[in-house]
Amino acid sequence: MVIALGNIEIGEEFTFFYPSTEWSMDRGFDCICQSENCLEYIQGASHLPPNVLKKYKLSQYIQQKLKKDDDKNAL
Repeated sequence: MVIALGNIEIGEEFTFFYPSTEWSMDRGFDCICQSENCLEYIQGASHLPPNVLKKYKLSQYIQQKLKKDDDKNAL
């Protein structure tokens, strides 16, 4: 399921932040969104630092994976 964070007007272009739902992708890809905040190469959330991820709304699955990583690092 995909949930928009705001209204989408007819004909409006929008982007999808794959790391919000994908932890580690089998095949990364070059992004062509042309946003000033573009990550350029998309591989999944596991390949991004927490300060980048915190700028986005993340799925519960990704939030759980991040918590598990934090718990491991705390040991």
